[in-house]
Amino acid sequence: MSRSDRSLSSRQVKALGALLEGRTVEEAGCLAGVSKRQVYRYLRDKNFTSQLQQEQDALISAVGAKLVSLGQKALICLEAVMEHPGMGAANVKRLAAVSVLDLLLKYRSQVELEARVSILEEEVNKRKVR
Repeated sequence: MSRSDRSLSSRQVKALGALLEGRTVEEAGCLAGVSKRQVYRYLRDKNFTSQLQQEQDALISAVGAKLVSLGQKALICLEAVMEHPGMGAANVKRLAAVSVLDLLLKYRSQVELEARVSILEEEVNKRKVR
């Protein structure tokens, strides 16, 4: 976690970390030493949710980068299976490679869609200001 926003309390930082690890609100509260009601209050705080969103975006970007890397390996695997169809466990490798490539294409589509939505939101906000 980058902890770039120093205005979060140590308990908020602990709750944030727990939520980023996929813990429940109740678990996040226990790990942070606060009640689950307090964690829900944190989730209503713009500063906390902004930091949570930034950290989630960073994690998703890291997963996307790994997926791109796996995409290269998947293509190499598919190529090997196509050239040597008799290799052991080739079908399993092929299915795994196809799955990775499918996920990669979905990820790319999602990134492109998010970029397009951001542009549209900016346009709407500009028109509201006028």
